[in-house]
Amino acid sequence: MSNKINIFQPGKLSNLRRVKAVLRKLRYAGYLAIILVAAYTIYEITFLIKLTSGITVEKQVPANQADVEIVYAKGNLLSAEFVANKLTDYRGEDLAISVVGMEALEGRLLHKSLVISRQKNTKIAELVAEKIGIDNSKVVYRAPIDIDVSPAVTLVLGEDLSVVVEEITKEI
Repeated sequence: MSNKINIFQPGKLSNLRRVKAVLRKLRYAGYLAIILVAAYTIYEITFLIKLTSGITVEKQVPANQADVEIVYAKGNLLSAEFVANKLTDYRGEDLAISVVGMEALEGRLLHKSLVISRQKNTKIAELVAEKIGIDNSKVVYRAPIDIDVSPAVTLVLGEDLSVVVEEITKEI
């Protein structure tokens, strides 16, 4: 009997076959770790290739965005909604329009429709007026009533609403 003591298995003598088996298992675990690292690296490389060489889509973004509020006479709700739907659908290369509100006008009705710019620079209001067939001389600047929620443009529909509807149907 030998006096060698295996510190890993107290009470048993060192066995060369057992040591070789443990080393073989450790070797397989190392191979598995290397395979996992290589697979993860390949996954990351293919992800980066897809990310950097993807298909690029150019989106036509209009130069100006107009938030429009529509003011109409109480009896003209259907025509005002028609105008609102046509304006909301409009997206050209120079202008995109979105209707942010509609309000019924109490009191007297204007003879001619007009466009009120809520910004000092009336360029956007003039583009909106052009798109719906209102003369640029009918574009006026008025300071916004509520600065926090004021749209860029207010469209006031007057008695000539049928002409505006006809023009907007042709134009847009």
